[in-house]
Amino acid sequence: MKKILTIVAMLFSLTAFAGMKEDSVALAKSGVAHIQKAGEAKAFADISAGGVFKKGELYVFVIDFDGKVLAHIRKPLLGKSLLGLKDKNGKAFTGEFVSVAKNKGSGWVDYWWPKPNEKTPSHKTSYIERVPGKNYFVGVGYYK
Repeated sequence: MKKILTIVAMLFSLTAFAGMKEDSVALAKSGVAHIQKAGEAKAFADISAGGVFKKGELYVFVIDFDGKVLAHIRKPLLGKSLLGLKDKNGKAFTGEFVSVAKNKGSGWVDYWWPKPNEKTPSHKTSYIERVPGKNYFVGVGYYK
């Protein structure tokens, strides 16, 4: 019985992560579409406010190719450059975000980042999508 419960828990966990992955991509694409439709000023304000750009633990963020945060629900990050920031393993993840956006247009980056209201970093993965014709990207991530 214990073995069956373990297998069911693992399957549930995999399904939940698959849903988070799909939701992350959909939310990022909605952020890109909103920027294209509403314009940068309104879209960045809307994204930073959360609202429809926050779904459970998922939220949209926008960072330019210099690593500067243009929109984020964590207001203290707005206007700051995260380019030199490294996770607990020394990974310069914002630089990887930029590289994915510039070279591939979209993709996933794994890194360690604290959950809201926590100081200890947790394993996180973010979907990055460049806004067409712009030198910035939209991202959405979830904790694994």
